[in-house]
Amino acid sequence: MKNIRSKISPTVGTDKNCAFDVNSYERHCANGYSKFSTDRVRAALAHCQPTVVSEFIEKLHQGMPAGVKQQLRVLCSMCALNTLKKHLGDFLATGCISASHLSKLHLPMISLDVCSLRFASIQFALVDAFNYTDHSLGSLYEEAWKDPLNESVMPEGYHEYIRPMLEQQVLRSRLRL
Repeated sequence: MKNIRSKISPTVGTDKNCAFDVNSYERHCANGYSKFSTDRVRAALAHCQPTVVSEFIEKLHQGMPAGVKQQLRVLCSMCALNTLKKHLGDFLATGCISASHLSKLHLPMISLDVCSLRFASIQFALVDAFNYTDHSLGSLYEEAWKDPLNESVMPEGYHEYIRPMLEQQVLRSRLRL
């Protein structure tokens, strides 16, 4: 994992440079700390973010159900791509990526299966907010589809009553324009 961390860290060596710069202010250490506080924060982020991504990747290789693993893989990819986009200047400045890679950067984010992730995030929110287990939510979802009202996507009478009313409202709103 150290290899991954060193490859995805945007400011490799920033923490060493920052420590050297602070130590150069030996007489007035407080001035050194205040002057280089933003560099220290960036160095801390440069250390923590690759660690989070690499730990995320490492946990994906451990045993877990296939459905959970797929959703976590999408989340991990989104996390890594978001980190890359957020700190793009640092990656470019240190030479971790080149300008030719910029055009290819947004394509992986588009290709991620975000629609299935939305459904999973709703389940995660219910699990977190109301302390429902995944098992009970899964069985609740299955039971809801067994209900006769959910046999079709559109309820009875939609095409007869509701759709004409909606179309009429759209026509009226267009006439007002």
